[in-house]
Formats: sequence, C-alpha cells, structure tokens
Amino acid sequence: MSRINVTLLFVFLISSCGGGGGGEATPAAQANTNSSSSSSSSSSSNSSSNTSSNTSNNSASTSNEVASRVIDGYITGANVFIDFNYNLQQDIGEPSASPAESGEPGAYVFDYENDFSAITDFSEACAKRRMQIAEVPAGAVDSELGEVDKAFTMFYVPYGSGSVNITPFTGLYMDFLKDAKKQLKETLNLKDDESLDISVADGCGVNAEALASKFETRANTFSAELNTTYSAVLKDLYGDYIADLDNATKQKAEKIVGYLKVASDIKATVKTNFNNKYEPSVSLSEGSIASIFGANDITSLPLSVNIQYKGPADSDGWSDVFSYFTSGVRVLLNGKIAKASCTEVDANNCILFDPTYENIKNNLDWYFSYGGSSNSSIIDGATIESRYRESKDINNQGSTSCSQAAKLDMQGNKSCSGSGCPTSIKFEYEITHNRGFQALDGCDVTDNPYVYLFTQRINKSSDVEDRYGFQYTLKDENEIYNAPPTNFLGANKTNVNYQNAFNKLEELFVPMSSISSVENKLKINESISVYRNLEQKTDGETTSGNRYNLIISTDGSTLDYNCKIYTWSASLGGYDFDNPVETTGNTGYTNCYNELISWNFHN
Repeated sequence: MSRINVTLLFVFLISSCGGGGGGEATPAAQANTNSSSSSSSSSSSNSSSNTSSNTSNNSASTSNEVASRVIDGYITGANVFIDFNYNLQQDIGEPSASPAESGEPGAYVFDYENDFSAITDFSEACAKRRMQIAEVPAGAVDSELGEVDKAFTMFYVPYGSGSVNITPFTGLYMDFLKDAKKQLKETLNLKDDESLDISVADGCGVNAEALASKFETRANTFSAELNTTYSAVLKDLYGDYIADLDNATKQKAEKIVGYLKVASDIKATVKTNFNNKYEPSVSLSEGSIASIFGANDITSLPLSVNIQYKGPADSDGWSDVFSYFTSGVRVLLNGKIAKASCTEVDANNCILFDPTYENIKNNLDWYFSYGGSSNSSIIDGATIESRYRESKDINNQGSTSCSQAAKLDMQGNKSCSGSGCPTSIKFEYEITHNRGFQALDGCDVTDNPYVYLFTQRINKSSDVEDRYGFQYTLKDENEIYNAPPTNFLGANKTNVNYQNAFNKLEELFVPMSSISSVENKLKINESISVYRNLEQKTDGETTSGNRYNLIISTDGSTLDYNCKIYTWSASLGGYDFDNPVETTGNTGYTNCYNELISWNFHN
C-alpha cells in the first residue's frame, strides 16, 4: 500500500552529513582550448577521427570567437547562449551568439572579447566547460526539413574535444546535472532543499568550476555505461551527422526533435500552473536513453522539468526562491502523456492522459519541489529562509512515498579569535513540521503531525570538518520549546519574531556536559538525537571519517540511550548506514558521550 513518509529524522540526519561525490577527472572538453577549432564545417565531422579536419576547415570563427553549430538539419534562426551558472535559462550577462559571418547554415559565434564582460575572471577555457542552450523558435529554418513549425530546445553538455555541435543527442544526460549539484551542495554543507545560488558574475568562479568538474566526471561515467549497455560511443553522438551523411542517426535525431516539440507544450502547462512567474526548462530524462538506444521503435520518451528561480529583494529584504525538479513525464507524439512505468512495447496501449498539470504531477516517476522566501537583513550575521518542501517518488516496486514539510531556517557564520580557531564556523538553526499539509495524490498519511528542532555548528579547516548538532522531535505542549513558530510561509512570514526564535534555538545548542538540562524535559514519544561528524578531507573531498549518533528517549520514568557509530566508506562515497556499531543503555551512552563531549565549541 502506498503511504506518505513523514518521519524525517533519518532523512535530516543523512542530509546534514558532509562529504560525498566522486573524483574529478580532467574533462576531454578542456583538451582543446584554441578557439579556432571550435567550429563545425559542413564538410567535416566531430568524431574523434576527424578532429584535425574540423580544425583545418573552420571558416566560421576567428581568434576571438567561439563557434557552435545547431543541428537537426542545420538550423538558422535559433537563439544560442552559454549557461554559465547552470540554471538552464538565459540571464542578463549571458549574451546570445550571432550567426557566423561565413554564412554557413546553422553556425553561430560568440565574441570572447566583447560578449562576456559581466563574468568575473572570464576565460575561453571556462566558456568551453559550460553548457550551451539552443532555443529554436517556430519560423526558424531547418536545412533538411524547411521551416520549423513548433518551438523546441536543445542542450549541449560539454564532452570531448573539437567542434561544438548542439544536437538532439548532446543533452541526453541532463538529468545528471541534479546529481552534480547535490554533490556540490554536500561539499558546501548545504541541504538538498537549499538553493545552490551561482550568479552569472561568478560563472567562472570556484563553485561553477567545481560543478563543471562533477558534471564532466559523471559524463565520463555515463559514456562508459552507454558503451557497455548499448555499444554506443558518446563521442560519436557529438558529431555532425549531416556532414557525415549518416542517414540513420539523422532520422533518429528528427524523431527525437518531434518529442522535444511536444516538450514545449509540457513547458507551457507547467509555466501556466505557476502563473507565468517562473521559466521552466524541459529536457530528455535519463530514462529516454533506453528508449533511444533500445531494440524497439521509439513510441514515447520521458522528459524532465526543471525550475530554478531567485527573485529580487522587496522593501523589507525578502526575496522569493523556488526550485522544481521532475523526471519521467512520458510523452507521445500525439501530445498525450502516459505513466512513467509505460514501456516502448506497450506505449500505444497504455492509459493516456491530457497534459494537464495535475496529470503531469500524478504520472511522473518522481518530483522534488521547494521554495519560499529569504531575508538577510533581520538578524545580524544570519540569513533567514522560510520555505516548504514537497516530494513524491515511485520506487522500483511501484509503491509511492511522499513527504511534505515547512521549514524555518536561520544560518550564518560565527567569528573566532585566538589560537586553534578553525578556518570557519558555520551555524544553522531550523524548525520544521508537516502540520496543515494535505496528502498528495496516491499517498496515505499514516503518521501524526510532528515538529522538529534542528541545531548544528560546523568547524571547518583545510583538512578537517567537525560537525556537531541536535535534532529534537517534540509533541505539542512540550517542555523544551513550547509553541515554536510554525506559521511562517508566504504572507505569514512577517508575523514571526525571528530574533526570539533564533535565541531559543541557540539556547538549545548545548555541550554534552549540559545535556541533562534538556534530556530531563523529554516526554513520552519525544526524543533528542545528538550527533557528531568528524571527517578528514583531501582537496575538499572526504577521505575518512566517523559519525557518532546518540538518540535519547524516555518511557516516562527512565531515559533510554541508543548509540550508533558509522564509518565512512570510500566505495560508497558516504557513510555506511547499513552497518553501524550499535550499543544501548548506559554502555551506549558512554560510547557516544566520550566522542561527543570532545567537540570544541570555540565560543
């Protein structure tokens, strides 16, 4: 039976862990930084065997230009831009390319010397490591098919050296961008529902470069998987199949574009649902790979929808933030949608739905949405976010799990002086609850409403990250924090005394030597989870570490202790949560206490 998962203790504890992510391979895209080799010629291919031919036949670019070619057939009239901050939309400071002076059909150029003044530390190498997006409007001209009857969008994820050809194939692994962002958030000590806000000005900065490296590392992995599973070579898909006279690839590309045109309807539906406030991006889902390279004819393709938005601050200092991610919206060429579980073999026999927003939401395989308001002007040294989170996921067994929560988050940095200070001390205080939310379609609410209080600090140096924190699970009329603010979303955000809430949560961040001051106030079905993550780092990546987690509860008369110690696993890229060392009672208390009490507050 489907059920809603509203017990977020484990989720929060995991999301608060640092580390994760794989190694950062040097991308092949960096191998060629000479702008004169970045254009495609109508007589050359982008395959590895023809790189030199591409270079020698480049007539569309000059030494200060980046050249790209937009291909279904060669497309004239597209809007092509470089997405420096990975938000999948064109921002101010991300200029459009111009048609190549050579007049080659489908060729576009960026002027390095004049186009990118808005980007700090801009370089040619940086530009070549960023995604390019080609927006093809109705009325554009396709050299093979004539006038484009319906708008569509194609993505270019850098991979391999040589020419930049933006085709239906060069955005096949766009879903992996969310994985790269998740890894970077972990490195930056951000939770999965916190915004990874990279400005255009910082599009060549440290965080954007780190994201490019993680994205490119995943591309290399994907290339190997593609070859193993389907005997396909990713680099070959970056070529100019028109110039190569590769009719089979050309026909497959044209069919994919048919689905990308349907994607424009999905985009319009999602945009309308949010009152045109946000600009969605729609691309092929990871699941489309099996359809494109499988043995059966393509009868449907799954799509992903993404929204990333941060608005300007109002007169009170509040700015709106919103993120929305989905995968598995399966579309047919007739514009209908089917359940994500529908396969190529039976797509035409599946139950089909009109592409309304509710139908999209109910028939995808997962989505994750969060948003709210942010303010950095109310409490000195702290950023306040009032936000909600909503997620829905269909697992491999077909069951649906959902979660909904409202969060009030306050975070910033503490100062430290004297000897032994870490490089930085970050604090984060949070109130979260699921009160007032209705169950999502297909999910049953089985747990009682909850309120969690979350407090933590992170001492960080070049080679060590030491994290210590609490999560309080509380009932109504509790003695630890009676009546914490829970109505803080939307227009209600102005009714909260944020300073009082901040002071109370800071008060609940106590050393283990003072744990009795809070544990003795626990009631039945309440608990305190105290944890510490001690991790060794190399080049920002965790190489070893331990997590100590002491859970304190009561039966009404005596306190109960459960200690779990997790070890960092290099093979898992995180803590081995399936195999903890677990002790209970007084022994458990002692085993965790000795580690928890040694955390240094640096107050």
